[in-house]
Amino acid sequence: MHYNPYIPPMLDENCISSAVTDHFDSPTDEDTIGLFYDKENNVFTDEDGYIIWYIFYFITPNDLFMFKKNRQYMLVSCQSIPGTLCELFYPEDDDDYDSSFEKR
Repeated sequence: MHYNPYIPPMLDENCISSAVTDHFDSPTDEDTIGLFYDKENNVFTDEDGYIIWYIFYFITPNDLFMFKKNRQYMLVSCQSIPGTLCELFYPEDDDDYDSSFEKR
């Protein structure tokens, strides 16, 4: 069965616009996929801003754990697309900065 990470598991393809499903189903020659983490909503989006509902199509649970633990950019091998890398981007916010760790 072919999973489409842009479709939530509880919905079928008829509930999603064809623009979203066509976006994933038409492969490109790019070697990397950019995935951007949205801390506020706890979701990943792609380069076009579409929510990735099935993140484990691209990365492993361990990749996700390490990414959230380290809170920084990661480059990992894509789970389902051989020869493709996934770039995981963590948002840079000044709110996360803890000045108590500064050396004085």
